[in-house]
Amino acid sequence: MSTPIMRYTSLRTLEQIMQNQLYVSKRKCYDDPHERGNYTNRSMSYPFEFMSRKTKEERIAHEKENVIFYENIEKSYDTLTSCWTYSQKEKLEMWEMDGNREILIKTTIGQLLSAIDTRDFHTIVCDKMLYCQKEGPKGSLHDFLFLKEGNFDVEEELRFYFFTDRHNEVNYYQLPLYHNLFFNTIIVRLMNKDKISNVEKMYPILTNFIKTSVL
Repeated sequence: MSTPIMRYTSLRTLEQIMQNQLYVSKRKCYDDPHERGNYTNRSMSYPFEFMSRKTKEERIAHEKENVIFYENIEKSYDTLTSCWTYSQKEKLEMWEMDGNREILIKTTIGQLLSAIDTRDFHTIVCDKMLYCQKEGPKGSLHDFLFLKEGNFDVEEELRFYFFTDRHNEVNYYQLPLYHNLFFNTIIVRLMNKDKISNVEKMYPILTNFIKTSVL
């Protein structure tokens, strides 16, 4: 719970947080297929097993396990997802990744979770992403949730999944917060003094948290 985490984001996201809302989206809405957990090489998605002699009861049990496994994979695409980084060093690549990142929020896992209104969720899963250079078969639900192919390791990503039994038609969700001051520091980059001053006037409490990036 004391693990430090950070998130590079936009000024708009900070404004939403100050209104006690944390913007999250379903996993399937990410632009990159590797972010979504989809295969780009469809041949990798077929289950592969070595032939073995099984009794009828063993085959039935195995088939049931496979059904549950693939049902959970499908559910994972509709799961609300929030991406952070466990790196504690500012990275220029991360600042420039989306082109609209002006804010870096520093907090901890425990501080973030204590601020979230969790009543709509029966489970919250959090773990570090694993990276591999080449796409390969995924053998477990954990692989589908936390394995990412490609050159993403610079992100050092830590990901949260929010599981709910409620059917949610919308792909984006404003996660309610009990309080917005869950961060330790807010780093601003490429923002002129007037813009920073306007933020502090709109949210005076942020004056004690804002620092300027060294990059």
